[in-house]
This record gives sequence, structure tokens and C-alpha cells, in this order.
Amino acid sequence: MSFAHVPDLPWLDLVGMVFRFLTFLFAATFIVRYSRRPWRSLPEGRHLMGFTCLVAAFMLWSLVNNIAAWLDPQPPTIRPDGKWPGRELVACVLFGFTAWYMYKRNTLLNPQRDAREAVEAENDLHDDRIEGISETQELSEAVHDLASAVRDDDSDDSKV
Repeated sequence: MSFAHVPDLPWLDLVGMVFRFLTFLFAATFIVRYSRRPWRSLPEGRHLMGFTCLVAAFMLWSLVNNIAAWLDPQPPTIRPDGKWPGRELVACVLFGFTAWYMYKRNTLLNPQRDAREAVEAENDLHDDRIEGISETQELSEAVHDLASAVRDDDSDDSKV
């Protein structure tokens, strides 16, 4: 089956290359930023770091391979991944989504988000302490009332 009638769209290859570069850049940024945290202590952290390293390595390899193919003075007679309809568009969409997800992964380490979560945790702890204090006060008042009632009963018994 030949797709000789499929037009070559080099500008989509260029857009795909830009997405690969952005994906590599976002993944490398995440690796540098996340390496400052204790990611080795949890399986989730190890998975997050390992998968991001894999994505960065794959994008770098793909980018270098694409640049080497463009710089080769003798173009290949057949593309290694075939020339099927929509190949450039599918690659562009996939690399675009990969770049977006790597960007979103970097938002996990946003300092403002970390500060907001720390403030929320502090407020929750403060609320729990206040609830504990009010419960302690209520318990103390109940014990005091009970002790007063017992003293009153004892004083009434002594009058008899």
C-alpha cells in the first residue's frame, strides 16, 4: 500500500520539533527542581522522577535524531516511520500533549502552592487545637459541676 499522494508537511515537523524541545525543557526543569526534595523516600516519588527522566531522555534522543536527519545532505529514500496520512499531525498532537503534561508536572512544585498548602495545614492544626481546648474546657466544666454536685450531696447528708 503506497501513500505517494500524501503531501509532505515540513512545517508540522518543525512544530513537532518545537514541542519535543519544550517537553525536554519542562522535564529537565522538573528533574532539577524535584531533585531538591526527598523524592527517594516514597515509591510515588521514585516513580515520578524515573518516569520524568525517561520522558526527558526520549525527547532529547528524538530531538537530536530529528536534527541529525535534517542536517544529513543525502535524505533517506524512505522515512523510517513511514509516510502514512496524518503522520505529522498525529506526531504534533502527541508531542504537544506531552509538552503540556510536563508543564503541568512543573506546577506541582509551585512555591506559592506549597506555601498555600502549608498555611492550610497550619490553620487545620490550629482549628484542631481550638476544638481540643473547647472540648477540654467542656469536660473540665462537667467534672467541676459533678464535683460540686457530689459536695452538695455530701453536705446535705451531713445535715441529716
